[in-house]
Amino acid sequence: MIGQLSNKKIFLSAFFIILICSLLFQFSISDKILNTYYSSVGENTYDVGEKSVRTIVMFLQGFMIFTTFVEILIGGFILFVVAFILGSKKPKKIYLLLYTLTSLILAFKMFILAIVNYLTADSSLIYSASGTSLDLQLLDPFFLISIAALYVVSGKLTDLNKGKRLILTGSFVLLKLITIFFNYFMVDKI
Repeated sequence: MIGQLSNKKIFLSAFFIILICSLLFQFSISDKILNTYYSSVGENTYDVGEKSVRTIVMFLQGFMIFTTFVEILIGGFILFVVAFILGSKKPKKIYLLLYTLTSLILAFKMFILAIVNYLTADSSLIYSASGTSLDLQLLDPFFLISIAALYVVSGKLTDLNKGKRLILTGSFVLLKLITIFFNYFMVDKI
């Protein structure tokens, strides 16, 4: 498949699918966020205005989608730097494609969570990728599949040997672990 399609088409398709999955996930939780907010503040604080609260929620959700794309750009660049240090001669766009394809696996998880959130009737339950315990995040099958996919796809897209691909995969794991620990210890505790 990768040999038959151009890298640009694959990248744009994967990027578009990630965008759709992020939008669906954010759409699936927007009403639940608003219901949770209004149930927690009570009837005394409706003077803020529903439009203002909706605008703030939409802004935050847009920011979350934006951070997904920034993560892809930074992750692709870091993979390029690691590969450059390892002696790769491939351009940056190959490593951006590589990181985007592995992020596509994690976007599929957002799609599943969007369906679950949409079908769940209880508005106080929001299923999130970072809302689980730390050990469940580290043993997440989508995370583990993305690690294996990075190793396999890097064999097809890059000029690195098996040992150097292991180092590249290790740097990918380190990036994802930093993201997981940051979300668990910082963002979820706010």
